[in-house]
Amino acid sequence: MSSSSSPPPNPDALSSPDLPPLAAPASAAAAAAAAVSSGGPGGSGRRLPPPCWTHEETLALIEAYRDRWEGLRKGNLRASDWDDVAGAVTARCGRFPTGDAQVRRPREQPTAIKVEKSEEDAEAEAMAEVASALRAVGDKFLRMEERRLEISLQIEKERMESEMKRTQTLLDAQQLFVEAFLGKQQHHHHHHKKAKVISAAAAAATAAMDED
Repeated sequence: MSSSSSPPPNPDALSSPDLPPLAAPASAAAAAAAAVSSGGPGGSGRRLPPPCWTHEETLALIEAYRDRWEGLRKGNLRASDWDDVAGAVTARCGRFPTGDAQVRRPREQPTAIKVEKSEEDAEAEAMAEVASALRAVGDKFLRMEERRLEISLQIEKERMESEMKRTQTLLDAQQLFVEAFLGKQQHHHHHHKKAKVISAAAAAATAAMDED
């Protein structure tokens, strides 16, 4: 069995009971599959290219991934988090061997899509609840306004009826006063006329007696 160009990784540094498994780079996995299919380095297959990850780069990637993963409280890494991981590896090793998309595990992208979809569904559900609450508040406010308008109309109707009754009472009182005044005037005129008739009769009787 031929020796590799890079020293074997430290088991303590590459594995941790709390750290989720990190997939090997795509180029390294492809190289391993080609080696198995060709019967090993000594087979008749073509010569394999050297791995693009060195031992130091692998350790730097694992440590950066672990720090970011623990910083997220063992949550899923997003695109911005993987950019931070790539930046940490670049700062430590001077370069990043592959793009950040190749560092992600194969199941990371479907998980991110599911998380984004669930977040969109939750946001849509929250917006639907807000719309329903606003609709309920609007209906309640409309009913309150209708009730307030009904009460205002009823109060105005009662006020107008009371005003009409008061006006009618005043008119009736004035009518009674006028009738009483006119009746008194007629009675006084009749009494004065009767007195004049009596006076005239008395004067005539006196004149007749004088003539006799």
